[in-house]
Amino acid sequence: MAYVGGKGNCFTRVIGAMPRHTVYIETHLGGGAVMRAKRPAPRQIGIDADERVIACWRERGAPCELVHGDAIAFLKQFQFTGGELVYADPPYPAEVRSGSYRYRHDYREEDHAELLELLASLSCHVLISGQPSRLYNEKLIAWRCMEFGSGGRRGGRRELLWANFSEPLTLHEPAKAGATFRDRERSKRRLSTIQRKVERMGAAERTLFVEWLAATYPGHVKRLENEIA
Repeated sequence: MAYVGGKGNCFTRVIGAMPRHTVYIETHLGGGAVMRAKRPAPRQIGIDADERVIACWRERGAPCELVHGDAIAFLKQFQFTGGELVYADPPYPAEVRSGSYRYRHDYREEDHAELLELLASLSCHVLISGQPSRLYNEKLIAWRCMEFGSGGRRGGRRELLWANFSEPLTLHEPAKAGATFRDRERSKRRLSTIQRKVERMGAAERTLFVEWLAATYPGHVKRLENEIA
């Protein structure tokens, strides 16, 4: 599903930054490149104000609960418990658009401001996609910001991804982490090498290796143990 401002060229970078979560909420679903490509969470919710977008997702079989409505209103009434990840990819502010295109359900500057203030108040992990703009730079100045290019028919654009959390100990999809495809392939090769070495170990040697992991990276190991349990 092609969609203006969609993440079809950079969804891997967004997914690679996601921390572990049990509930995933995408506030402006649109074409849903991220939703379609990510590893599903136990509960997933996709929101969009455009009834045609929702209808298209229903026809194709959505991997999530669909909500036709306003993202701000939904977030205000949702009961957060802390295990959620909210990903917001709202319409680009008018000042950063390259053409005269308008979304069917567009945002005014006051809408952007209200959304950002609400997202900043949530008691869960939040990721926000966008392009450099005065309002976003001001409102999200204290957030961690990642920058990457997004290829496109017009030569690509500069994309920013803001996070209200520090780099997480455990990622939702570690295999998608990395700045480039080459980085991700390099990580896969290194992991494959380590796996082969561990498989060739005897029981005693493997036990020593696991004990070393637990002692050296206790945060990672404890977090994984809790999630498995």
